[in-house]
Amino acid sequence: MLFSDPTGTDRDDLPRILVQGMARCPEDLNVSGPLVHDFWRNIERVPRVPRMTAIAMRRLDWYHTRLFLFIRPTRIVWWGADGERHELEIGEAGNVA
Repeated sequence: MLFSDPTGTDRDDLPRILVQGMARCPEDLNVSGPLVHDFWRNIERVPRVPRMTAIAMRRLDWYHTRLFLFIRPTRIVWWGADGERHELEIGEAGNVA
């Protein structure tokens, strides 16, 4: 994951952060769980979303399907406002190396 775009913060002095790690996805892909249900319920409650738009979005549910990935960080790299690079290695047990 790379966090490098400060759009919307009105700041240009924020660090850029890269998180690297090992990802896993469960064998049983549950794409209709409570998070997906909450997503649709919240979309339908937004006053600016007309009912027809909400119905059309439901027809595109395949587009809004989310897979849940679990990531164990192994390295974090960041660059400060001065451009200097810093790195943090994370060991097997989650210990900082």
